[in-house]
Amino acid sequence: MKDLDGNVIQTAAGNPGFPNIFNPAATQSLGYAATMLEAGVQVVYVYISDAHDNRSGPGTFGPGEAGYVAQLKQYDTAFGKFFARLAADGITKDNTLFVIVPDENDHFVGGAPSQRICDGVHVPCTYAAGQKGEINASLNRLLITQRANSTAFSVHSDDAPTVYINGNPAPTDAVTRTMEHDLDALVATNPMTGKHRQAFQAARR
Repeated sequence: MKDLDGNVIQTAAGNPGFPNIFNPAATQSLGYAATMLEAGVQVVYVYISDAHDNRSGPGTFGPGEAGYVAQLKQYDTAFGKFFARLAADGITKDNTLFVIVPDENDHFVGGAPSQRICDGVHVPCTYAAGQKGEINASLNRLLITQRANSTAFSVHSDDAPTVYINGNPAPTDAVTRTMEHDLDALVATNPMTGKHRQAFQAARR
């Protein structure tokens, strides 16, 4: 299988197939999608790695950073190649539904850029140390100490975390409702600012 640029998609060890780490670039995922659609597969789902993840080094990018803008251009180029290739095969918006959505409500986690005015195009943005990245917290400890809630659960760590309560209780179950309200009530100290903040921006009620 090849990406949209004609490169064989392979692992770090050189074996054809998905990379070892699940972070496919737009040209890779869309290359898979194009190949499957051309082969007659009628429903195709693909994932594209977050554009704000630094694909050439450690860490992440903030809005307007030069590396972020460069990666967005790569993604734009890939989508252009993808739709042009499909159009040549007779696969267009007139006969195919394309749905593109963000993953897990992903959004930037961090503070303001160092410059008072920057747009990433004319003036690249930069961020001071400690102004980008997620802050990890132990939700079970916060729930026990602040809400005396010891309900067993697991969580998918992300900037929009998903919480799975053990036993899979119904949405209207008292355990579920209590967990929702208790998560919404949690507060924590932001180590970047020293201020006490609500830990969750939104909890489904």
